[in-house]
Amino acid sequence: MTAGKAKNRPSAGRTESQEAEGVSTAQSASPCRAWRLWLPAMPGPPRKVVKTIDGVKFTARVRRPELPPSPNDRMHFRAKGPIVKAWRDAARDAAKAAGIPNLARIRFSAVIYRTRLGHADEDNDRSRLKPAIDGLRDAGVIANDTRGFIEHGPVTEEKGPVGVLLIVEDAA
Repeated sequence: MTAGKAKNRPSAGRTESQEAEGVSTAQSASPCRAWRLWLPAMPGPPRKVVKTIDGVKFTARVRRPELPPSPNDRMHFRAKGPIVKAWRDAARDAAKAAGIPNLARIRFSAVIYRTRLGHADEDNDRSRLKPAIDGLRDAGVIANDTRGFIEHGPVTEEKGPVGVLLIVEDAA
């Protein structure tokens, strides 16, 4: 990192111990209350990788960090279920750790961090956040995940460490 540039980190405003645990602190940028929850990418299913070096083929199974499943993934429900449950549990645990109280209505925004930009469309990014919304409901932040309780904000993407930054604001 050069002296004049600040590194773009999704974990700004958190201590190193909070970042290691995936815990976020409450942020108040406006009169309404807001919380920023960092959900790091989780290891995906093992994938076969074949490399040829000097004419010799090497095969390995690797797990790379992945975001929640997209509708375009078309995974079998038995493979998709544990992944969705892990993301839902991570959102629930992060909301409880941040101390988000029970709210009547929330505004839900997100920043999806990727290593490569421009390869996903916005409607898929929005729909891949469903497990996170369900996790907020499981944590008791909202009573239900219908339109009466959630106002959807922007879902953007930025380059950085793979993961999702959820921004939950009190919209009441």
